[in-house]
Amino acid sequence: MIKKYHVVKDGYVIASGESHEDHIENVLTYGGELRMGEAPSGLSPPPNPEKTYSQKRREEYPPISDFIDAMYWKERGDDSKYVAYLNQCDEVKKKFPKT
Repeated sequence: MIKKYHVVKDGYVIASGESHEDHIENVLTYGGELRMGEAPSGLSPPPNPEKTYSQKRREEYPPISDFIDAMYWKERGDDSKYVAYLNQCDEVKKKFPKT
């Protein structure tokens, strides 16, 4: 059964949507208090919430499907896609270092 939800943190709605899987991801990602039902009017998102380095990295990493394809070709003797994938990951790690 699909249900609507919203997540409240510090008096602001920081996430909203439908379905069980989405709200668990939002609660784990953003913290806050999970509430079922429509978000009440008057609660708006905080201005420009700062993302953590891990959230920024997650958005910039190449897709996992690229890694799977690279592994396939590496097993066939061509590691060029694998090396390129690792280089992309290294660039993301440099751009958003752990604090």
